[in-house]
Amino acid sequence: MAQRKNSFPATVAIVLIFAGAILGLSGLCTGIFAWEAEAGRGGDLAPTRWYEAVIWGSFAFVPAGLFFWAALRQWRRGNNKISGAIFLIGGLGGVLLCLPTIINIALDIIRETDYRVEKSLPLPTDIIFWGIIIPLIGALLSAWFIYVSIKIFRNLGPKQIPPETFE
Repeated sequence: MAQRKNSFPATVAIVLIFAGAILGLSGLCTGIFAWEAEAGRGGDLAPTRWYEAVIWGSFAFVPAGLFFWAALRQWRRGNNKISGAIFLIGGLGGVLLCLPTIINIALDIIRETDYRVEKSLPLPTDIIFWGIIIPLIGALLSAWFIYVSIKIFRNLGPKQIPPETFE
């Protein structure tokens, strides 16, 4: 059986690099937070037990691991349904997480800006960057994953039978 050629080599390389980096960094940060929590050095916003750190870290660790796994499968085996389904689920999940975050933070920024204008304080440009731009990049990346999954599923259509078969 001939292997299907991967029609998204750049996409797979990008996903491998970024998902692998996120997987490694989130795993490292989760481990550090879990270590610090068990050592009792956590603050008000830090987890107090190792399992709390693992639960919070899994919000980045698990999706990055799934994307890394899907990209490795696609790199080795070409376009397949499992990779397409993982990209679709991850992309939909990312969009569903990022868009409400953007809306909530935008409303908070509007309230904060109104308050700062009344008190003649400087505008919160750092909050705007971290609160809107980063989730927007996440939503666009998630939409790109949805696009990639749709392209994968379209490329998995019925195979053409070469005319030489019937000669």
